[in-house]
Formats: sequence, C-alpha cells, structure tokens
Amino acid sequence: MINATSVILQDAWRQCERHLHFLRYAMQSLQPVLPFTTDFLINMDDERVKEPFEDRPLLDKLHLLEKLGYLESMDQWHTLRSVRNSFAHDYPQDDALKVAYLNQAIESVPIFENILARVRPLVLG
Repeated sequence: MINATSVILQDAWRQCERHLHFLRYAMQSLQPVLPFTTDFLINMDDERVKEPFEDRPLLDKLHLLEKLGYLESMDQWHTLRSVRNSFAHDYPQDDALKVAYLNQAIESVPIFENILARVRPLVLG
C-alpha cells in the first residue's frame, strides 16, 4: 500500500525532473553566449531562454502564432474550436440546432483557408 507522503514525494520529484529538463535546455541554448557580457544583457532575446515550443501550453503556442501573424486572433481560434467541439461533443436532437452547427461550420471554412494560406509559405519555404 502506498502512503500519501510517498505519493506527494514522487509527484514533487517528477516536477523537479521536469524543471531540470527545462534548465538543461536553457543552458544548452545559452552556451554560445556564455559567459554573459553587458552587451548581451542589453540585447538579450527572451526566446533564447524559453522552454521548447513543443512543451509549451497550447495557450502560449497560440499567443506566439498570433504574434507571428499566422493566426489573426486567439478569439478566432477559440471560435473554430467551439465549432469543432459542437460536432465532436454535442449530439443535438433538435434539427434546427443541427442545421445551425452545420451552417457555422460552413461559415468557418474561409477562416481555415486563411490560416492555411498564412502557414503555407512557412511549410513550403
């Protein structure tokens, strides 16, 4: 039988290992500019010391995509997710609601096309 103290300790240890992973990543990315100079500090790029993109929460990824111009707005993304969730999670019996969901999905197609058009040059070079 596992006691509560052991579970808490194991969870804390996993968190420590995760932090160590990000610390090592940051140190690796900073290696070319160590030791620091005042010039480096003045011109420091915040992106250099952040965690790997794939490990960031979705919200952080969406903010970055918006900042880079690939997403018009985070609200737009949330709207698209809402449309998707209407199909994936809601099973309305009301035909009028089904039609509303379908029309909302049809209206969202140009938004998807716009996002893909913005990303295409990045992918295809």
